[in-house]
Amino acid sequence: MNTENINEMFNALQIISKFTDTELYADMVKGREECSVIDKWLADVEMRHSSFSFFFDISPTHPRAYYEALYLSEIILKGTSDKINYFE
Repeated sequence: MNTENINEMFNALQIISKFTDTELYADMVKGREECSVIDKWLADVEMRHSSFSFFFDISPTHPRAYYEALYLSEIILKGTSDKINYFE
């Protein structure tokens, strides 16, 4: 993994971390039982996070860990960027 990939992965992990620290995330978790769309979206986020963790535990520079981190951050951005500014 080159420096550019490491920077991209770091940025993706910052987006993921920022999202999970928001009130929006807490509200979504609380309300997921009431809304199947939120529940399915969060289930996808959780599955991607588990996949990332699995490959990251094998090796922090594992190509699949890189892919999963970027894909997870894209999912989060697409689903929440109208509510959270990740680039302040």
